[in-house]
Amino acid sequence: TLAAGGFSPNAQSIMGYDSALIEWIICLFMFLAGANFALQYRALLGRPRALFGDDEFRAYAGIVALAAGTLAPVAQPEGAVYASKLGPADRVLDWKSKAEQLERQVRALHPAPGARALLPLKGRSEPVKVWRARPVETGPAPAGTVLDDRLTVACGVDGLQLLEVQRPGGRKLDAAAFLRGTPVPAGTVLPAPRSNEG
Repeated sequence: TLAAGGFSPNAQSIMGYDSALIEWIICLFMFLAGANFALQYRALLGRPRALFGDDEFRAYAGIVALAAGTLAPVAQPEGAVYASKLGPADRVLDWKSKAEQLERQVRALHPAPGARALLPLKGRSEPVKVWRARPVETGPAPAGTVLDDRLTVACGVDGLQLLEVQRPGGRKLDAAAFLRGTPVPAGTVLPAPRSNEG
């Protein structure tokens, strides 16, 4: 109920019931899911003022009420919207993209299948899994260039600092530990991504 589309005895989930009552029940539980559970527990124990008198809950309820009264629904375009299956090409970080976009890609693919970056290790390109990364402001540099000793890579816009990586068959390491065993010096240009890597 909280997710508004999880387990259901009907394969079509909410759509299969065509019931305004069920939709209102789902809206109620979604509202409650966004509120502080500790306050709700106190209210259930007979202390409703703990919930309704709380500034956090009142602000939350006010924002929801304001949004409900001001947001206008937008019709979805006719026809099915097809989402293609993720493939190897979707995992590989393309340094020509914005750093902010690549960081979102890393988060979206975490923990599986995981984003990959190609690193020149021991004379060959090796796909390394990127567990965590963050965008950082950098000066202009060719995309794919390692900028420092913290594994910051130049992107189309700004740079992406790889915080936690893992070689195939290895264990997850933070960037400092990874670089101690596998140096990637500043100025190294990372190989261009290939869709068959992964």
